[in-house]
Amino acid sequence: MGSVRTHLPSAAGLAVGLALLVRPDGVLGRVAPEYPRDRRWVVSLLGARLVAQHAAVLAAPRPAVVRAAGAVDLLHAATMLPLLRSPRYGRAARISGGLAAAYGVRALLAARGTIPARRSLHKGMTRWTANDIPTQTGRTAVVTGATSGLGLETARALAGAGARVVLAVRDVERGAAVAAGLPGTVEVRRLDLADLESVRAFAAAWDGPLDLLVNNAGIMMVPAAETVDGFETQFGTNHLGHFALTNLLLPHVTDRVVTVASTAHRLGHVQLDDLNWQRRPYSAERAYGQSKLANLLFTLELARRLHEAGSRVRATAAHPGWSATNLQGRTGDTVKNAFMAVGNKLIATSAAEGARPTLFAALADIPSGSYAGPGRLFETRGDPALVGRTVAASDPETAKSLWTASAELTGTDFPADLPTRA
Repeated sequence: MGSVRTHLPSAAGLAVGLALLVRPDGVLGRVAPEYPRDRRWVVSLLGARLVAQHAAVLAAPRPAVVRAAGAVDLLHAATMLPLLRSPRYGRAARISGGLAAAYGVRALLAARGTIPARRSLHKGMTRWTANDIPTQTGRTAVVTGATSGLGLETARALAGAGARVVLAVRDVERGAAVAAGLPGTVEVRRLDLADLESVRAFAAAWDGPLDLLVNNAGIMMVPAAETVDGFETQFGTNHLGHFALTNLLLPHVTDRVVTVASTAHRLGHVQLDDLNWQRRPYSAERAYGQSKLANLLFTLELARRLHEAGSRVRATAAHPGWSATNLQGRTGDTVKNAFMAVGNKLIATSAAEGARPTLFAALADIPSGSYAGPGRLFETRGDPALVGRTVAASDPETAKSLWTASAELTGTDFPADLPTRA
């Protein structure tokens, strides 16, 4: 049995299921009194589904429990058949019955050992854990923002697998203290993404191949401010700094560039004529959303350029879901900081758990341009999987335009000559 935090959603689901199963009339009387009484047995069956499914999660992968959950799913699907042609309930019945049938088949196959117990049909990926990290011996990785949170846990996992890991950090002394507690070969080099001179110095000092670049560092929902170069702080740090770093290091990169984005990209809008919030009223939340949307558009365009150049390097992105790190709580607003602190205690996963999608995007055999994140509970937790993004984050024309604007702002661009596929 895992921690209370890990199983809190399943415990809540179990409670809802029991309420629907035991007192369907009482629940529906409050939330849907118009629901026909002769169909309220369907609600009881839905409650049984919830009880079986969440009990299976809480009980871990015990075949008997998983098999029971699958049987209830299939029973639910069967009860939807008479409603398929109903003008009022037909569409809902088709969706509910179809999903129930899919999950029921999945559960029965998992109970038999035919497929992994936690295979995700809608994501198409099997469970990926730290045990799936291949040996990194002989490989070199750079992780930005690696003194705490996701960056630290990403560096820890890579170093533990045998990689030579370079912590690219603003505070070298703090970085050295962190490096002393990590396994394997770990170096510390100074990098301030809010200062393009620092970015250029880091890249100029690099020598030799770089297998993996993890663009992890970032700031979140901070008060209005500017970088050394006059950029809005979040856009300048989260996007432009990594944009410049990647282009300058790309001739050395041999395998992959991973950029850490966020579900907050859904809040963002890239306004190409005002990227630095000089004409718009500043919003810390929307500025953060723009920077994270820019991360995904950058990955999209980088993947396209690498492919056209004939490079074997892949560009991928990842997000951690809601993970408890030092990123939260620096908004300058007491109420927002308190809300995030409570969320970190009750809802968020650990930094180690949040780093799993980054490691998946860095090491799993997935296509260039892929976006990884937690596969469960609205992408807030669960095993890493390929996840969706907004239409805005998938727009190739905006990605090209943002690239052009970023190149002009930073004075860096895609290298003219890159090694091609072997």
